[in-house]
Amino acid sequence: MREDDPLGKYINSPETPIYVKSRSLYGLCQSKEAIRAQEFAVLVEGYADLISVYQAGVENIVASSGTALTEEQIQLIARYAKAVTLVYDADSAGSKATIRGVDLIIENGLDVSVATLPAGEDPDSFVKKNGGEAFRDAWPPRCRSLISRRRRSAIRDFFPRRKGRRGQSGRSSRQSQK
Repeated sequence: MREDDPLGKYINSPETPIYVKSRSLYGLCQSKEAIRAQEFAVLVEGYADLISVYQAGVENIVASSGTALTEEQIQLIARYAKAVTLVYDADSAGSKATIRGVDLIIENGLDVSVATLPAGEDPDSFVKKNGGEAFRDAWPPRCRSLISRRRRSAIRDFFPRRKGRRGQSGRSSRQSQK
């Protein structure tokens, strides 16, 4: 795998009667004990991402092998942990896959958080430039659970703040009139 390879980082393996991508998670066999021990899985898109990050010391990691995340893959993770941190590529396709993945993970009853990388980075390139410690700094406890975010958002939607409740100084209207 060379960065300047015109064919790209990944070789797209064909599905066979034995190998079905949508029912497989790359690296699960090597990572399942670390996922159990740490009580969450880090989910990346491709095997190059997983290999680089795993070599940098993050062992609770699996990859969806470049396929759209499926319920079957989430159910595999759920055997070992009830929480997932998504770390997808910081590009348009990665953002769309993250949004779809978050919804699917929540629908399957797992807690989910999202770690964001700088624009244009993927886990492989980020770890190669910055190391495993910097990669770990991008996710829990620093990133908050999206379920918690969604709850806060639902509460704000249900109980909207009234305009004019706070003055310029941040005090309530009553306090500023005193």
